[in-house]
Amino acid sequence: MPRKRFRVVLLLTILLAIAWLAATSRPPPPPDWDDPLRVVIYPHNADGSEAVTRFIADRRLEDFLPIEDFFAEQASRYHLGLQRRFTLALGPEIEQAPVLPPRSRNFFTRLGWGLSVRWWHFRFRDLVNQPDIIVIARYHDRHELPEHMHSIAIAAQRLAVAKLVADDLHSANNHVIIAHEILHTVGASDLYDPNNGQPLYPQGYAEPDRARRYPQRRAELMAGRIPLAPNNFREPIGLVEVVIGEHSAREIGWIGAAP
Repeated sequence: MPRKRFRVVLLLTILLAIAWLAATSRPPPPPDWDDPLRVVIYPHNADGSEAVTRFIADRRLEDFLPIEDFFAEQASRYHLGLQRRFTLALGPEIEQAPVLPPRSRNFFTRLGWGLSVRWWHFRFRDLVNQPDIIVIARYHDRHELPEHMHSIAIAAQRLAVAKLVADDLHSANNHVIIAHEILHTVGASDLYDPNNGQPLYPQGYAEPDRARRYPQRRAELMAGRIPLAPNNFREPIGLVEVVIGEHSAREIGWIGAAP
C-alpha cells in the first residue's frame, strides 16, 4: 500500500475509533425506577494467586446482600417505599475482565484503553443472569496489593470495575467500594476533591446543615469519607457509617421519582 494511502487509512481508522468511543460514552438518563435494577457481581482473580482463588470459591450471594439492604434503607429515606431499587445476584467467576485505565495521559494510550473496555462490554453476554448493571469484583491478595487501588465505573455501559481485597476482614470496606461504583453507573458523581480526597462541602457531607459541622458522624457515599475537621477525615468502617445525600439522590433520580 502506498505510504500516502496508508496514512489516509490510518487517519480514518483513528477517526472512526474516536467517533465510536464518543457514541458509546454518552451516559443514559437516570433510571425511571419503576422496576428494580438487577446488579450482577462477577468475581475475578486479579492477580492469579491461589489465595484469591480460594477466597472466590467461598463467595456466596449472602456475602453481598448488605449492599442491597443498604440501598433499600437509603431509598426509604427518600420516601421511595420499601421496594428494593437494586437487587443483587452473584454471577460466575470470569477469566477475562476489563482492564483499569492506564496512569499515562498519552492520548493514544487512553484511546486504546477506552476502546478495549467498550469492546469487552460489547462481547460480554450472560443470558442466565441478564444484568442491568455489571460489577466486576477484581480481588487482590491482601499480601500483594497494588500500589493504586482505584476503581472505575462507566455509566454509559452500566459497568463497574471494583478493586477489592480478598479478605473477610475487608468485607465491610469492599461493600462501600461496590456501592459507590454502582451509584456511579446510574448517574452519581464523585463528591470529593480528586487532589486530596477531601469531601466537598456541602454536597459531600452527610449532614451539611448540622449545627456543629465537625466532626460529621457519617460519610456521604459518593464522597467516601467522614469529615472530622476542615482538613481531616477518615474512611467509614462500612455501610453502617454511610448515607446517600440529597445531591446524589437528585443525580440518580431518587428525588422527584415516583414512590
